[in-house]
Amino acid sequence: MTEIVGASSGKLSGKTVAVKDNMNIAGVPMSCGSNFLRGFVSACTAPVIERILDAGRLFIYRLSF
Repeated sequence: MTEIVGASSGKLSGKTVAVKDNMNIAGVPMSCGSNFLRGFVSACTAPVIERILDAGRLFIYRLSF
């Protein structure tokens, strides 16, 4: 499990959400539930994740393998 903290303030400040590992987050290993991608580390973050983090949300990122 990985914790990723967003902006210190914003519309979603203080909220927590869990995401499956099919959403790219730079520097965090992912597998999309597949042994083929196990251990893949993305170099970029999905735009939807960036927007939510910018709004102040905290992510709990759980790998699915």
